[in-house]
Amino acid sequence: MEKKIKINEIEFNISFVNNEYCQNNMAKTVSMSGNIFVNTNLKEDIRANTLLHEIMHVIYHNYSIGTPEEEEKIVESFSNGLFAFLRQNQNFVIEELLGNKKDKYIIS
Repeated sequence: MEKKIKINEIEFNISFVNNEYCQNNMAKTVSMSGNIFVNTNLKEDIRANTLLHEIMHVIYHNYSIGTPEEEEKIVESFSNGLFAFLRQNQNFVIEELLGNKKDKYIIS
């Protein structure tokens, strides 16, 4: 199953793959080819948080947020906090942040 997202007008393919393909990691991102691979063996909530974590890595690089040494700590902190916010405030996100027009943000 593959999905597509855009980050800074760059399209990324998201593929949910087996543990072997992820080399026993939760996920991996190959920015040069625009691919994010997420391990399907993870529980649903962990898989969703892991996907957000990988998206945050892409944002970190695209916007030159910090140094390579800081990357994992910053990405981990922001992705965990943002994931919790999004999960706990879904109606607010849809109504206030997306203007109740969530379909216009979905890429087919």
